[in-house]
Amino acid sequence: MVKIPLTNSPNQRFICTVPINGENKNLRFELWFNYKAKYWLLSLSDVDTESYIFSNLPLLSSHGKFYDILCQLDYKKIGICIMLPVQDDSKSQAGEENLGTSYVMIWGDNNE
Repeated sequence: MVKIPLTNSPNQRFICTVPINGENKNLRFELWFNYKAKYWLLSLSDVDTESYIFSNLPLLSSHGKFYDILCQLDYKKIGICIMLPVQDDSKSQAGEENLGTSYVMIWGDNNE
């Protein structure tokens, strides 16, 4: 599992090489904060094929069976993604100021 480098910059776009299922994937992360709904959204694309994998997925944390925010996309075999709260927070989502500090993104293989 790897930590994805996030900041609370309102509109982020960066490329990160992520090891997924024994293979290094170059992924483009695009994050933006929805000020009206008060949560972050993530769009992900494959750098090599220049195609979107998904668009505007809310970055919410969860527990138990649904800890993986990509669980509904398991068939794509792009790994698992966990929004991990590192401080107690009753909202279960990163706010405008605490993405990358109070909430971190962890990416891993589909089998983890």
